[in-house]
Amino acid sequence: VEPAMAPHHALQTHLEFNDVPIIDKGALTVLGNDDFLLGMLRDGETDGAINDYVAQTVENTRSLGLKCINPGGVEAFKENMRAFGLDDVVPFYGLTSRQIFQALQKSTQAVGIAHPLHLHMNNLGLAGNIDTALATIDAAQGLPLHLAHVQFYAYGKEGKNGFSSAGALFAEKINANKNVSVDVGQVMFSDTVTISSDVLKQFNSLPGAIPYVYKISNYYNAIQWAAGLELFLLIENPEQVFFTTDHPNGGPFTTYPELFALLMSADLRAQHLARLPAEVLEHTTLPSISREYTLYEIAQMSRSGAAKLFGFVDRGRLSPGAVADIAVYKPGRDVAGMFRRAALVFKDGALVVRDGQVSHYTRGKTLHIRPRYDRQITKRDIIRNGVTIDDNFAEAFPMSGTGILITAPNAKWARQAALTMTGFATSVIGCGCEAGIDREAPPEETPDGRPGVRVLLFAMSSKDAEKQLVNRLGQCVLTCPGSAVYSTVAGEFEIKVGDALRQFGDKWQMSKVVDDRRYWRVPVMDGEFFCEGKVGLTKKSVGGGNLLIMGADWDKTMRATEAAVSAIECVADAIAPFPGGIVRSGSKVGSKYKGMSASTNDAYCPTLRGVTKSELDADIGCVLEIVIDGLTDNAVREAMRAGLHAIIDMGPEQGAKRVGAGNYGGKLGPFHYHLKELLP
Repeated sequence: VEPAMAPHHALQTHLEFNDVPIIDKGALTVLGNDDFLLGMLRDGETDGAINDYVAQTVENTRSLGLKCINPGGVEAFKENMRAFGLDDVVPFYGLTSRQIFQALQKSTQAVGIAHPLHLHMNNLGLAGNIDTALATIDAAQGLPLHLAHVQFYAYGKEGKNGFSSAGALFAEKINANKNVSVDVGQVMFSDTVTISSDVLKQFNSLPGAIPYVYKISNYYNAIQWAAGLELFLLIENPEQVFFTTDHPNGGPFTTYPELFALLMSADLRAQHLARLPAEVLEHTTLPSISREYTLYEIAQMSRSGAAKLFGFVDRGRLSPGAVADIAVYKPGRDVAGMFRRAALVFKDGALVVRDGQVSHYTRGKTLHIRPRYDRQITKRDIIRNGVTIDDNFAEAFPMSGTGILITAPNAKWARQAALTMTGFATSVIGCGCEAGIDREAPPEETPDGRPGVRVLLFAMSSKDAEKQLVNRLGQCVLTCPGSAVYSTVAGEFEIKVGDALRQFGDKWQMSKVVDDRRYWRVPVMDGEFFCEGKVGLTKKSVGGGNLLIMGADWDKTMRATEAAVSAIECVADAIAPFPGGIVRSGSKVGSKYKGMSASTNDAYCPTLRGVTKSELDADIGCVLEIVIDGLTDNAVREAMRAGLHAIIDMGPEQGAKRVGAGNYGGKLGPFHYHLKELLP
């Protein structure tokens, strides 16, 4: 079994499996450091959603279960953290390793994966990491858990070298917790290489496969060797502990025969102990252990126990109905040689090995499982703070946009001019343009030191924008007491508003150029109308961003919608042009009446729920819409984000139950604002 298959490397893993002859294969899928999962946990996603994500990932990668490697450690590594405890907080996500692995542990059980969560714990290889290991077992809370290569966590800090075996303490803890199984990751004195998905330890070495030699004369290597054997020999149940060398990190799998021999012979272990540095014997209990594994216990550990761990019912037993994968050995004094050269090996009942030599090649299977999960996972709505967010998008289109600043002797008349100018400017469908107040400007921010209001105006073409702007300035701003007009958009085009409005002065008007900008002074009865000659215009504006806010009744829906509008008003370069920023008469394209280009959006009308194809659930009694225009794509996106966050923050008890967005299947406009990408 390949114990660490990254989802994005699953195809490569299976291609390599296909090149391995004779034996059956399988893998464990790695999760626990991926942004999607950590984001779900951070955002308080439901257990059901997390379970479905885990199960779908395991199924799609065609694996046997789930592994978690140093949960949250990747982000910690990015922040230069060289040790990362069970309760240290993962940067950016605000989670702990404990929370991450407990969530995956529960998900593994919930979706019916037989193999418990396969956990590579924190602080691998560090002196004193036995404390992390013991705390991790306690954190399992009695649920099934499998701990990987535990020898690398069986280290204390005793002795002058600050490094000792804690294998006996670790084994005692495992014996007391029957819900926990382990594989050892035994160090063998041999040449090998190291490679790991634990980026902290691998980076500490070098990237890639690193050559390494475990030496019997090396104090630290000898402690590692002894700690692993202590775990094997002191864990009482052979079906609770499994042989591995964490290939290749503790030694290559070709050393398994030598490992079996060590477990089955106290005399052989004594011969090795005699060659260790003397100080090693002071920090391990191995010399006092006389236990010798029987062949039956080896079979339990390597065959029946492993089958039970993975939930296999067709193998791991010699009985009718089982897969006939059988190894036959000739007992002898050379135990390692016996295991290295099997007398006979049968695969699916066919003889494939005789006297240690392959006699027939066959192709094994790749084993995988299908966990339980909602097959509609990709269509599930998203829930934030109790508010359902439709998994769809708002579709918007290019517009021509411009902006002006209106100033006056006081804020009242600056706002009055702006309100009058933006009247009857809710939709290009019937008004010719869409306009609204962007923000109020204090005197210290205006060119003439007077209170001001910035107005944005949008139209489907630059020609329409020019016509609407000139008309509205002439009829609504020029006529307003004390008003003046300045350009606020540095667009790629210009509208010559001064050339049109100056003619009202009947040749009494005057112009002046300041900093390469021309201003017109038109005499009027209260003094002068001051107007900048050219106003910038951009064709990079966007119109039609939208949110559909759905609630139980009018009061709650309006409360949420008003909160969203207030948030949108704080976003620069964007407006919501309908009355108070809100439209109740959302429309669809087309009508049953000839000549009508748009008509009521019946799918979102609560009173039509029983007679039309409705998009509304039974608990929705009111729908309101916010339409957003902006000078830039980003302005619309940020305005939608601000509005959506405000609705979510209020929650369904006081506000909306659901938020959606209107689109035309992507056929109307090139700008698509997916609600799930705007979520907090």
